[in-house]
Amino acid sequence: MDINELQHIYAAHAHTKALAAQLQDKDVKTVFLAGLHASAAPLFFSAHLKEAKQTTVFILNDLEEAGYFYHDLTQICGEEQVLFFPSSYRRAIKYGQKDAANEILRTEVLSRLQKDEPLAIVTYPDAIAEKVMSHGELTARTLKVSVGEHTEVDTIMDILADLGFERVDYVYEPGQYALRGSIVDVFSFSSEYPYRIDFFGDEVDSIRTFEVETQLSRERKQSIAIVPELNVSGSGDFVPFLEFIPKDSVLAMKDFLWIRDRIDVIHEEAVSPLALAADEEHKKELMNIVRHLTDGTDFTMQAIGFRRIEFGHKPTGTPQATLTFDTEAQPIFHKNFGLVASCFTDFLEKGYTLYICTDSEKQAKRLKDIFEERGDRITFTYVNKTLHEGFTDHALRSCFFTDHQIFDRFHKYNLRSDRARNGKVALTLKELQQFEIGDYVVRVFAPSIKSNNILQVNKANKILFDNIATGGNISEVKANFIDSYIAKFGGRVDYIHGEDVVVNLCRESKNFGIIFDAMEKTDLYKSVILDGALPRKTFSMGDACDKRFYTEARKIK
Repeated sequence: MDINELQHIYAAHAHTKALAAQLQDKDVKTVFLAGLHASAAPLFFSAHLKEAKQTTVFILNDLEEAGYFYHDLTQICGEEQVLFFPSSYRRAIKYGQKDAANEILRTEVLSRLQKDEPLAIVTYPDAIAEKVMSHGELTARTLKVSVGEHTEVDTIMDILADLGFERVDYVYEPGQYALRGSIVDVFSFSSEYPYRIDFFGDEVDSIRTFEVETQLSRERKQSIAIVPELNVSGSGDFVPFLEFIPKDSVLAMKDFLWIRDRIDVIHEEAVSPLALAADEEHKKELMNIVRHLTDGTDFTMQAIGFRRIEFGHKPTGTPQATLTFDTEAQPIFHKNFGLVASCFTDFLEKGYTLYICTDSEKQAKRLKDIFEERGDRITFTYVNKTLHEGFTDHALRSCFFTDHQIFDRFHKYNLRSDRARNGKVALTLKELQQFEIGDYVVRVFAPSIKSNNILQVNKANKILFDNIATGGNISEVKANFIDSYIAKFGGRVDYIHGEDVVVNLCRESKNFGIIFDAMEKTDLYKSVILDGALPRKTFSMGDACDKRFYTEARKIK
């Protein structure tokens, strides 16, 4: 069974039509949806969005909630009309660590909003606390290119340079462009993949997106909009996100007051004397960040001008309309299949329909085999995609359960920004020869490189290298650089503790060293939570001379 059929089931729900009627009533500004548990909310909203004529902005309490809500919506509705609007920062805003992949998603949302089409946008307080470029400024900073139009290659190159794009040999991250003969490659901040513009004389012959790693084309485009990094470009005409979205948009929130308070906390953390003192050398940058933040009071004043839906535990104030659902979260089984069979049998005897949502048909068959081996006569309907959390809807007399909860497996959402990060390619030897010397890292035995080679990686994940040539160029370190380099040039990898050891080893012929910035012990778990699992042996606690303890883990498939 295709998961879209669940959308059809909820399209027939009485509350789906009731919500549409309430939103058409101009006198109704606030609606509270009571009793939506687990993934019942995204499944219900998927049916509502199918008929919605206006943009709906879902504001969840944090990144985690927003990520799972977005996952469920895209599983049902697809990614075309459902967009994710993240913070442009990798960590808390006060640290000032930008994430280019997240900026792609933010810019894409702003570009799509300018087309006046109904969208579903999923976001959270940290994202909407940041102001965005105004409609006028965004239009002025957007370069539009269409197949068949006549323009000089040099003109395109000049405009890209004026917009702040960096010219490189090949593009691998947003904000870069490259020229190869009659082909211009450009990585816009509004696209998950870079564009390849092919000229025939002064005419745009074709436009395609392509994979960074393989350089293979993905799809053809008739027209594109190229947008630079919006947080540093333009005259500084920034507005709150709620001022950018259409006035007839609907705001759907878990908890209005929590969101307001969280935005206030974000603003206060950025402007606090403690934050400024902790990063004195970047005080100017922090003050620039503060100017681009909104606070809880401004958010509240803007939000009350929109029609609002709340679907948390309790409403804010007295809603003008309330729709009550009768749902409950999927029970916790802990792989106790006796308990699973008993629960399923009870529901079947009451006339409920069981739906098992899983991304793997093999898992559905495995569950069926377990029941058969136990002698249980349990029938269920296999659904070809999973939700984050299963639930029971008593009004529909249906159970929408997930296999990962039954088998007690961890389930993680995936965002398009993850794919954008994975698209970054490894550095080539040609690029390395252009960098200036630095000081951080891992040791690599590389016969193709001369001696006394040390690569420095600082906290901003930038490297400076000076050995064979000094070009002064700066490039990001790629996660797969070592593997790619060894595969291409040969050699082997060893992992060394202590910068002095690396330096001494690199004085020997044919050795090449990389030294990463040390991680604070207190940042270990926080870094894993925010950035994901660290690659093999990229961290270890303690100094080389007295280190006695390792913390290592491997994902079990």
